[in-house]
Amino acid sequence: MLAGIDRWWMWVVANLIGMALFLDLAVKTWIEPDSANEPGANVGDGIVWGLTALPILLLFMVAHFIFGVVAHRQRERIGSWRGEMFVGSTLVIWVAIFIVDNAHHGA
Repeated sequence: MLAGIDRWWMWVVANLIGMALFLDLAVKTWIEPDSANEPGANVGDGIVWGLTALPILLLFMVAHFIFGVVAHRQRERIGSWRGEMFVGSTLVIWVAIFIVDNAHHGA
């Protein structure tokens, strides 16, 4: 059944699930905009973020490195840029999500 599904599309789906999970966990540590200037408003949120959302981010960054190498070897072997485009595109989205998440921590 999975033989007909391209592995790079499975890569995109896995990343979308990971992004949704990361954002679901990260949103719980976002500081309220009206509390952003109060001292101590986000005490402990960094620890919670580090124990919940950060491992998912790190897991997908390692996966991007591994699949990036696989995609690069595929390009060298058969000349197809498809894998590198999928890995690069999802990496750009992860970076954008991380920037948005970082902007909401009030630090």
